[in-house]
Amino acid sequence: MSSTVSKVCKISSIVLGILCFFGGIVMGKVFGGRDFDFVSMITAWICSFLFCLFLYAVGELIDLLVAANNNLIVLAEQQEEQASRSSAPAASAAPYASPAPGSGDWVCKKCGARNKADNRFCKECDTYKS
Repeated sequence: MSSTVSKVCKISSIVLGILCFFGGIVMGKVFGGRDFDFVSMITAWICSFLFCLFLYAVGELIDLLVAANNNLIVLAEQQEEQASRSSAPAASAAPYASPAPGSGDWVCKKCGARNKADNRFCKECDTYKS
């Protein structure tokens, strides 16, 4: 999804490129006097090409920034959703940290997730094993 500024930059770079092509030909004739000056024409084409390339790159950069911003918004929404799910204890969760039968594993007090015996923090909600 492109922003309006990005589209304007890209379209104007293409239009300027076309206009500068003809402008280079005019400059070659104007600076050449009676003869045609190819150096002026090529110089005008190179300068206009670099400017159009820069303008198009600005448009692409704006697109990338808009996409990154959209990705950050989606990521933040996913983290909020995950936090709201993990903050509510599960229905089958034990209200206290207790070892699982015979394995040395423990159940988190906060979320009820089963964790390995060597884990000091819960794998789901990062609560410290007490």
